[in-house]
Amino acid sequence: MADKIWLCKVAYLADIFNKLNELNLSLHGRNSNILFSHDKIQAFEKKLNIWTTKVSKKTLDMFITLDEYLSNNDSVNADLIIADVKRHLISLAEHFDKYFSKDIPDNIENFDWIRNPFNAEIADRMVTGNEQEELAEISCDRSLKINCMQQQV
Repeated sequence: MADKIWLCKVAYLADIFNKLNELNLSLHGRNSNILFSHDKIQAFEKKLNIWTTKVSKKTLDMFITLDEYLSNNDSVNADLIIADVKRHLISLAEHFDKYFSKDIPDNIENFDWIRNPFNAEIADRMVTGNEQEELAEISCDRSLKINCMQQQV
């Protein structure tokens, strides 16, 4: 416990695992689906890029435990930790891209009609004639729309 560099690494790991746990919890739930999960994972990947940029500028405020530990221990060479954190964030971003990008279609916007069928352009969808008719009915159902809006609140 006397090794301050090791304690910094543990503090960083506590922070990054906290962020990963938050992501994991956000992917669960009654209304969770592949589109919702895609949005959450994509946002996390963007956060990884933001964090990497901030760490390059020696800003660690997003990693609260590590930042607090470094603030309270001036004798620690923060540059050593920053290099390790940056390397890890880059590696984590690469792994997220490797594991999740192949499962996500390039044209994810084509599925927005599933998220909000009330604003769907029916003619542009790759669906059968019967499905287009059903979508037309759903998009005009005010009771269903009001019910959906109430559930979102």
